[in-house]
Amino acid sequence: MKEMEISFSEMARRARQTEIIKILARSSKIPDFISFAIGIPAPETVPVETLKKIADEILEREGLRALQYSDTKGNIQKTLVDFLSKDNIRTQEDEIVVTTGAIQGTFLATLALCDPEDIIVSEFPVYPINLQTFRMHVRKIIPVSMDEEGMIVDELVEKVNSLDKKPKFIYTIPDFQNPSGITMSLERRKKLVEFALEKGIFILEDTPYRYMRYEGERLPSLKELGGDIVIHVNSFSKTISTGLRVGYVVAPRELAEKMVSIKQGADFSTPLLNQLMISYFLEKGLWEEQMERIRKIHTSRLRAVLKALKEHFPEEVTWTEPKGGTFIWVTLPGGTDIRALLDKALENKVGFVPSSDFYLPEIERDYPPAMRLNFPYYGEEKIDEGIKRLAKALRETLG
Repeated sequence: MKEMEISFSEMARRARQTEIIKILARSSKIPDFISFAIGIPAPETVPVETLKKIADEILEREGLRALQYSDTKGNIQKTLVDFLSKDNIRTQEDEIVVTTGAIQGTFLATLALCDPEDIIVSEFPVYPINLQTFRMHVRKIIPVSMDEEGMIVDELVEKVNSLDKKPKFIYTIPDFQNPSGITMSLERRKKLVEFALEKGIFILEDTPYRYMRYEGERLPSLKELGGDIVIHVNSFSKTISTGLRVGYVVAPRELAEKMVSIKQGADFSTPLLNQLMISYFLEKGLWEEQMERIRKIHTSRLRAVLKALKEHFPEEVTWTEPKGGTFIWVTLPGGTDIRALLDKALENKVGFVPSSDFYLPEIERDYPPAMRLNFPYYGEEKIDEGIKRLAKALRETLG
């Protein structure tokens, strides 16, 4: 039988597999491998026993209902309204869509707002899964650089003002950004919201790390500052359980309704049992205890990674020192072959995500080579060993 020729859609042709997936595939066959690649919290922070008891309670009380379909919009909006109010985000139940993780929130918002000829503005480096979404849905993405205060808003203003067409939205992770770990300053937040309001451009605020602050003062969310101009996306994946895949979007009512319509064709609904587990967890008042557990363990491991980097890496290498989240961005000497370094790292049984994953191919050369490290997963001894292996791989690459 003749092999069938597949003609892919334009959207599919623009999609590309991230380095994270490739690294996981290659490293799965390497014994004693230490991975700083995948972005997950410390396993000790996942409240397994508590969630087990909650699941048992739900099944005892709710029975069959908990194992059936949820409403497409979700069934825990009342709990979420109360939860968000404690972060000064004032919203109503019909402005919230429960999603299957934060990734789906960004996907639904992009699909609801963008045609292929539209424009998205995004900070760079940027989370590669959402970059994938943007690449699939629009042909033009305007990059805006970052510094130690987050997205450079002056650059954003200049680039947007030079466009013939208004962008559909501005994308940013303002809190402990993925991949850099940088948090947008209060001044930048205010300036960004002021510009978006002036121009009538949505801000897509993606903030799954917002509540993972280990030091410093709380900053207002863009949603708090900007109201309906801001589409607020969050998730309980990093703070309670990655596997439950429960997130949410807060958006103007009309947009929320359209996202619900689109979600019907994506997965119909986020599993009800998973939603109820999150809802029960919050209603039982377990959130603060959970945040304290994360702060304690992650702070220790962040210090361990920063100490190891200082001890084992050469002076010409620099890195961010985040006050929360799970990522450190390590900037390498100019001219470092990042792909050769990744190969050497894998030979040394250690993994990271190369900077090439976080940029559009056409702008990658405009930025210095770097690597993203996820710091909380391992204990201190393994962290030190992993950084030693990375340092060895770097020496072998630089020669």
